[in-house]
Amino acid sequence: CPISESQQSAYQRLLESARTKFGDGWQGIQGQQRVHVFSLITRLRQACCDPGLLPDCTASIEQSGKVQMLLTRLAEALSGNGARKVVVFSQFVQLLRRLKPLLKSQFPDLKLFELDGSTRDRGRPVAEFQAETGPALMLISLRAGGTGITLHAADYVFLMDPWWNPAVEAQAVDRVLRLGQTRTVF
Repeated sequence: CPISESQQSAYQRLLESARTKFGDGWQGIQGQQRVHVFSLITRLRQACCDPGLLPDCTASIEQSGKVQMLLTRLAEALSGNGARKVVVFSQFVQLLRRLKPLLKSQFPDLKLFELDGSTRDRGRPVAEFQAETGPALMLISLRAGGTGITLHAADYVFLMDPWWNPAVEAQAVDRVLRLGQTRTVF
């Protein structure tokens, strides 16, 4: 996905800050500094998803190239005939929370469901999503949705951000590609 100017600016600020802190000698990073590098990588990933995820940034979610691409693809997916069902995964729960009001405004007739680590009864939103007869979308954190659920009513899956371990992504997508899936999944 192309990144916006806001994302590019946030990304460059993070890189410059890292160069100041660590210099160009990445090989010499030891002990506690490795934690800071991991944090930096996470922040760079957040900037690529939505600069508003960064602690010092107040960017609107509409300033994310990735979110704009999602909106375009959702409009395409939901424009077809039939009751399309979409699952959107992200590692960043805050991204899902920021997406929700935008999705409600862009697709007011779309039923929205959520599943993240704070969901008490995981079975309820899953059952409601599965039973929904019209178009529906479920926002799911990768961790909460990676195991123990079946979403074979869905025919579209979006991964908003790649996970460190591709097997975790595959496991999440497999929630849709379960026994009983009769649709082509995109």
